[in-house]
Amino acid sequence: MLIDGREIADQIEYRVIKEIKTLSAKPHLAVVLVGDDSASRIYVHRKEEAARRVGIDFFLHELSANTSQEEVMKLVRALNADPQVNGIIVQLPLPEGFDEAVVLDCVSLNKDVDGISSRNLACLPFGTSIFVPATAAAVLEVLRSQKIKIIGSHAVVVGGGRVAGLPVALSLLGEGATITICADKTKNLGELTRGADILVSAVGRASLIKLAMVKRGVAVLDVGITRKENKLCGDVDPVVERAARFITPVPGGIGPVTVAKLLENTLKAWRLQNIH
Repeated sequence: MLIDGREIADQIEYRVIKEIKTLSAKPHLAVVLVGDDSASRIYVHRKEEAARRVGIDFFLHELSANTSQEEVMKLVRALNADPQVNGIIVQLPLPEGFDEAVVLDCVSLNKDVDGISSRNLACLPFGTSIFVPATAAAVLEVLRSQKIKIIGSHAVVVGGGRVAGLPVALSLLGEGATITICADKTKNLGELTRGADILVSAVGRASLIKLAMVKRGVAVLDVGITRKENKLCGDVDPVVERAARFITPVPGGIGPVTVAKLLENTLKAWRLQNIH
């Protein structure tokens, strides 16, 4: 079965719209985009469309690729200090030479709606993070929508990147799953993935996960995105659907849910900053 991520995202957006209508002011989301990476610009545009759709004020701060790391951090600090700004996203990847961890850790914890600063990630396994990172939150949302029991399950996460693989693994650990984290070049990868009750792939390598690499009834969440022959595709070969309990397609699976969870985090940030 294929999961319709847009349908799940619509339900989240509906909840966010209803809540925003009860607020005294609209939440404000600021996005910092450094350089002119075409894929990043597309992702930012989708976030802007979704934010405006639910009633969140969106402002894009565009900086050239020649901007120094210190100048980017100076802007982030100014946004931290601005009481009108509730959520801040530094769009990744940053230009070559930047220390992404240092820049991300410059974002105030109560405005880190992406949830991928070091301090927030460190809290994930203990359930004490302020924000669940949007991709990880999307994975959890899909699992819950399909009534998948997370506690006690064996979750295999392929890919340990800061934006997707690592936060997904830490979040599932915090929910009581037993976690195995692999790389795409892990020896005997198929043996490890065949042991998964929940399989998440977040590598960005087309058709990495084959039918022979999964067991029947596994929940498969495809977080990887790559372009092949001018088409977007995920890490999971579509034929895996034959064995899986369900699979999230690319595009139209985890992506829309991730953006919706980002909006939910922005709403939460507004509440944290305005309701005492």
